[in-house]
Amino acid sequence: MSSRNENELIYNQAVRMAALIHKMREKQPLLPAEQQELADWLNSNESNTQLLETLQNRENLTAELEALMQYDEDNAVAAIFSALGEPLPAVAPKATIKMGSFLAAASLLVLIGLASWFYLLKTGSTKNGGPSIVYKTISTAPGEQHRVLLADGSEVWLSAASSIRYPASFKGDTREVAITGEAYFSVTKDKTKPFLVTANNAQVQVVGTKFDVMAYSDEDATRVTLLEGSVRVGRRQRAEGREEETVVLKPGEQVSVSRSSGLSQPIPVQTDEVTAWREGQFRFNETDIPSIMRQIARWYKVKIEYNGAVDDIHFSGQISRKEHINELLDILSDTRKVHFEMTNDSTIVVIPGHK
Repeated sequence: MSSRNENELIYNQAVRMAALIHKMREKQPLLPAEQQELADWLNSNESNTQLLETLQNRENLTAELEALMQYDEDNAVAAIFSALGEPLPAVAPKATIKMGSFLAAASLLVLIGLASWFYLLKTGSTKNGGPSIVYKTISTAPGEQHRVLLADGSEVWLSAASSIRYPASFKGDTREVAITGEAYFSVTKDKTKPFLVTANNAQVQVVGTKFDVMAYSDEDATRVTLLEGSVRVGRRQRAEGREEETVVLKPGEQVSVSRSSGLSQPIPVQTDEVTAWREGQFRFNETDIPSIMRQIARWYKVKIEYNGAVDDIHFSGQISRKEHINELLDILSDTRKVHFEMTNDSTIVVIPGHK
């Protein structure tokens, strides 16, 4: 079979899978043969199952659309819409799309990107004939965690309100990903291809190791904590005219990269406190109230307000993230250092002292 015919078969399979997934999303009944066809595709590769889960997640739909639509080929649009039995939209799919209540329309556009993603991943070609790099973005909502398996076998656990952007396959001399929020990495060792993580203004370079990167936008710095192996941490953008500054961490150490003061020196930390979120726990060790409340806001999807100074109030202890928020607030209130009031719009007001 010629390569052209083989590529056509690959592309036709992509069109077919896009149409079946769309029917399932729209709760249209699948024929027995279609159900078997979709099941065979899901069972053929673990990444297919992950992709389907992502497309079914409302929170991830916008991110998937942004990542996948970069790689559409012009003739994919008409072919996919024809397969779905839908009219071709007047607006080009690459234009900015407001998701809002148009979830079904957005689903169609995501699936167009899905078909092109299939095609380019299988053929490794673009319109210019060069190798393609197909990126995926996975995001978690408040109160969610998610495990991501990368093409090299590395594993990433996303904490709540976080995201990772990564290539479907690693090409070139490095393995590069970017995160927001917090993520725990277990990187497959490959001395010939360093693993790079970009997070806010920090960059982490590793060969094979386990570490945590916390890079929430509401924190004062990006923090990298090493559990096993060795990592080199530097600023993502160095000041003009200055030598690039980096530090090498040892297991049990943490370094911070802030926008104001730059790169700190490594300090020893309790790694079980840093990674307690992976075990479904809140774990505090003389942690100040503002830091605790930021964690609570990300997990329980609430807003925080303060009625008085609380920066000098600290707590130690542990509680499961499965507990209701009221249980956690009651435990903190029992210390008589602070109390809380909940408003009707899911805002927690933090007040020093006890009623």
